[in-house]
Amino acid sequence: MLITMKEASITVRISPEFKQKCDSLFNQLGMNTSAAISIFLHQAVRDQSMPFTPSLRTVDQDGIASKLPVVGRFDLSGNTILPSELDNPEDDVYEQLL
Repeated sequence: MLITMKEASITVRISPEFKQKCDSLFNQLGMNTSAAISIFLHQAVRDQSMPFTPSLRTVDQDGIASKLPVVGRFDLSGNTILPSELDNPEDDVYEQLL
């Protein structure tokens, strides 16, 4: 026996350009925007809080990255940047595995 649930609808008004950005992002994550919103709502109900901390601050990603020490920073391709004094080519384990 197939049991069907009634569904409610929520309407959110956003600009077409912003919707396209959302659709593109969530598509890359393997879902549509509606599914992403549903996940957000389920997480909020489960945790009884917002799934993130709302803030009036803006985050300057470049400013934060420039304040990090060189060790542990990443370049644009995701590789860790090591200062030359810590980069010993003789201990490159990954290259030895190839």
